[in-house]
Amino acid sequence: MKTKISIIFFLLSITANAQFAVKNYSNAPVDQISTIKQIADWIQFDESENIYPFLTETTLVDTVYLKIESSYLSKEYSRAKVDSNEHIEVKDDREIFWYERNIYKVSGNKLKPRYQIYITVDYSNGAYSILDIKFGKNKKINTSQYNQN
Repeated sequence: MKTKISIIFFLLSITANAQFAVKNYSNAPVDQISTIKQIADWIQFDESENIYPFLTETTLVDTVYLKIESSYLSKEYSRAKVDSNEHIEVKDDREIFWYERNIYKVSGNKLKPRYQIYITVDYSNGAYSILDIKFGKNKKINTSQYNQN
C-alpha cells in the first residue's frame, strides 16, 4: 500500500512540475516587436492593468475577465515553468501588426497545445492601440499554419 501511495505522489509531482514551450509568431518588424511582445508578457504574467491605456475601446475586452485570465496564466504558465521560448517572424503585407503566443506542454518529444494569446495592434501616428485580444485554451484560435516543414 505504501508503494502505491508513493507512486501516486511521484506521478503528481511530475505533473505539477510540467515544463512548457512557448512559440511566438508575429508580422511586426524588428523595431516594433519588443513593444508588442511586452503586451503579451503583461497578459501572461498578471500585469494586465498595464494594457488598459492601449485598448482602442473599453468594450474590447471585459477587464474583469482579462484580469482573471491573466492571473490564471501567471500561475499555470509561470516563467519558471517555461522550458523554451521561440520567436518566428512571419512575412505578410498587412498594415496592422499581430502577435500570437502559443503555449505548449512538453510531453516527451511532442508539444501539446495548452493556451493561446492572439493580439492585433495598430501602430499609427507613433502610438500603439490594441484592436483585438483573443484567448484559447487547449486549441488554436488562429488556424494559419506558419511552419512549412
